[in-house]
Amino acid sequence: MHNIEFYEQRRIQVGKRISETREALKLTQDELANKLNRNRTTVSFWESGKRLPPLADTLLMCVLFECELGYLLCDYPCKTKEKTDIQEATGLSEAAIVSLQSLANSDDSLVQLANNAALSFTSELLCCKDFRRLINAFGEARRCKRELATASKFDLEDVEYQRLIPTKWQLEREHSVAVEINGVTSLVVDEEKIEADMRMLARQNAAKKLKSLTEAHTIARFAIAEVISRITDELEDDNHAKA
Repeated sequence: MHNIEFYEQRRIQVGKRISETREALKLTQDELANKLNRNRTTVSFWESGKRLPPLADTLLMCVLFECELGYLLCDYPCKTKEKTDIQEATGLSEAAIVSLQSLANSDDSLVQLANNAALSFTSELLCCKDFRRLINAFGEARRCKRELATASKFDLEDVEYQRLIPTKWQLEREHSVAVEINGVTSLVVDEEKIEADMRMLARQNAAKKLKSLTEAHTIARFAIAEVISRITDELEDDNHAKA
């Protein structure tokens, strides 16, 4: 029973992998089917997980997708086992790994000479004392920018108003008035006053948050510039010492 469940799950995973890789290459199901000498319905069955492609078709897709069999069978996430091992060891994305490998492998000797210089600089940059500070500064700037984008996308005042709703009872207590009717004392709440106060607080909180995010983003960008300057000085000093 366990083997059947594993087979069905893997069939769905393989179908999804074929679909995602095809779409990344901007191929339609019809175009992939033509390259495999199959029809679109067959490709659709594969991608929906209803069937596994035969080995011959799977191997041909490996050639078309420029990947290894293990990638297409979902044994590892990157297109080659080598890239997967590098990713696990470094945490780099597959695109970053491909970019670095392209620097190390060029058929043009002049281009390779420039690429070697770029790789050398990349190695020195990674070894700089302030490199981690640079990454952290970039991460903070990105976080602030993302939050600023979210704040501009949504009405920040309404968001802050929703956050105030759980504390509405405090305002109700402050703005309630004791009224005696037929000998019975009751508390009457001024709803209009409470609503006005909540809206005012929401506007104030939204303005404070927007100001805080803007200041944090500015500080993060200054931090990036400062760290880049320090790293530049460090690299220049190292090169001067080597010379």
